[in-house]
Amino acid sequence: MKKRKNRNILVFVYLILVGLSLFFVLSHGINSVLFNEIRKGTADPFGLMVFFLMGLYPLSFLVSNFILEREMTKSDWVLTVLSFMIGAFALVPSYFKPYVRKDRPHSIKPTFMAWLGLGSTLMFLVYGIMVGDSVAYSSQFMSDPLVFIMTLDFITMTILSVLIAKEHSVGWKFAFLPLVGWWAILLD
Repeated sequence: MKKRKNRNILVFVYLILVGLSLFFVLSHGINSVLFNEIRKGTADPFGLMVFFLMGLYPLSFLVSNFILEREMTKSDWVLTVLSFMIGAFALVPSYFKPYVRKDRPHSIKPTFMAWLGLGSTLMFLVYGIMVGDSVAYSSQFMSDPLVFIMTLDFITMTILSVLIAKEHSVGWKFAFLPLVGWWAILLD
């Protein structure tokens, strides 16, 4: 019953965040200052940090599917690949359905990828927080659709990682540390 409640909460939050994102894009357009700055190589390190972390979240969920030996259907694979291109929001629907463990007697756990992900995450966090301007990022939050959607996406993925970790790990509370805690749980 508790898992069903968690999934219902996730569906509710997901629908609200997708609705907010669509509303924001429709009302502000899709012109992104941050994306143009990234292309030109002039982006603020804080915004760049969030942008790169949003690429690491889908990777972490892909690695988690192998580590947790989760059964993946063709639609799960499509959503995972799409998440690298259109955002981590694409991952959420595959977690609405019940977890099914795949029977793999000689499963190789991809810990190298998890260590690489943790190291990359820490590198981007240190760089973005030490060198970046969080005030500039927060001012872009209400004016730049990419920043707005990335932030909501980041919150969604953190919530999803907490819910999945709660089902599979004693130390699930570490998942509240965005991405770093999730990688640490996967390495446990």
